[in-house]
Amino acid sequence: MKNILYKVFIILIISIGFIACNSDDKHQTYNKVKIYKYDESIKCFSEGSSLNEMSLELIDLNITVYCAQKNYDGLNYTDECGENTGRINVYLIHKDNLNATRSLGFESIDQLGEYVDKDCD
Repeated sequence: MKNILYKVFIILIISIGFIACNSDDKHQTYNKVKIYKYDESIKCFSEGSSLNEMSLELIDLNITVYCAQKNYDGLNYTDECGENTGRINVYLIHKDNLNATRSLGFESIDQLGEYVDKDCD
């Protein structure tokens, strides 16, 4: 009985190690942080900056963007034309680059108290 439990334990340990070694780096958030910047979209008038357009600002600073997504800041806005939409562009970057991005107007997503996070593609 002990021999069988030992084999099951070894298989379990090997499986966990295999999963950890094969996980996709872009989905690992260790040493990474999500940053955001408003896309400057205005209801009825402007779609704002795309993810690709804004990511060029980061790439110009040699900052690796692991993933990007459109989202909302979590605040409520009126439905009137000319009003802010609350849409933001969110990027996953290495946390060592956070201060450099602030000079471009990006902030840590942690600054948005009402923000609801979603998985980054």
